[in-house]
Amino acid sequence: MDNKNNFYLQYFTLAEKYLHTSGKIFKQIREGGNSHVLVFDNDDCGRDYEEQTMWSDFHVLIPALFLFYHGLELMIKGLIKHNSTEHNIELLFKEIKINYSDRADLINIFEKYIIFEKYSEIWKKYIEANELKDTKGLYFSLRYPTDNSFKNPYNYLPIKYQEEKILPFIQELENDSDLLCREVVKILKN
Repeated sequence: MDNKNNFYLQYFTLAEKYLHTSGKIFKQIREGGNSHVLVFDNDDCGRDYEEQTMWSDFHVLIPALFLFYHGLELMIKGLIKHNSTEHNIELLFKEIKINYSDRADLINIFEKYIIFEKYSEIWKKYIEANELKDTKGLYFSLRYPTDNSFKNPYNYLPIKYQEEKILPFIQELENDSDLLCREVVKILKN
């Protein structure tokens, strides 16, 4: 393998690590039931509460979503052999649709998280609450707690404290993280 291909292999390797880690976090949220309201019958409820909610959406979902989106970005950059610091995955994805038009499963997964019109209802509520205009803005909101002006904090409530209502969304993210990791392996074998 030449140095240039080895360079892009590193993108895939790191993408797989981000996607795998986010998938494991999504799995923990789902398996833990995503509770935030608990009833205790002992005096040590603070420690018990922290332990029982450590994998709930209000603790770990935002970082897990950032890991997921960063994994998407790295995978796309590896696929199109793009090594800039450009974070506009919508623009980068256009190249994927052209160069990988024969990989419908891969395209469909990317579209769910990159194309606004394909977003789930949970994402749509989050986007509306934060007046986000594109996926680049969504991705930015997962990295920083405020917009560029540092005056407007992001409202994470549409995707936090959702208990069982968000579990189908979490399950889908978990499945898609796994599918994308498998796609990386398939691509690397070719």
